[in-house]
Amino acid sequence: MIRGLLGLVLIGVLAACAPRFMGLGADRLDPAFSASSFTTRDGLALPLARWSPPDAVREGPETVVLALHGFNDYSNAFAESGPWLAAEGFTVYAWDQRGFGGGPSPGRWAGQDAMVADVR
Repeated sequence: MIRGLLGLVLIGVLAACAPRFMGLGADRLDPAFSASSFTTRDGLALPLARWSPPDAVREGPETVVLALHGFNDYSNAFAESGPWLAAEGFTVYAWDQRGFGGGPSPGRWAGQDAMVADVR
């Protein structure tokens, strides 16, 4: 009887540790950048940090750096390198990926497919 009860408790504890997935919605838009957000194909607006080079530094075609933060981080990870890269002539985009930083559903893992789709 005790073993059965402990087994049920263990199952409950393990179930509580399972990740909650946010998922990817249906494609309905072209991805777009605004001054403060990146809108994904499925319409999710993610907070955006952007650093652009001064006009005097620009030469030739625009060179873009897509700065993707790591797990448990957010776009502020590039607060020092973003301005430096901009001063060197690069345009830098860094957004809070799904489930991180100021984005919707913080703490919820969106899954690899959703993260890859956002970058494409």
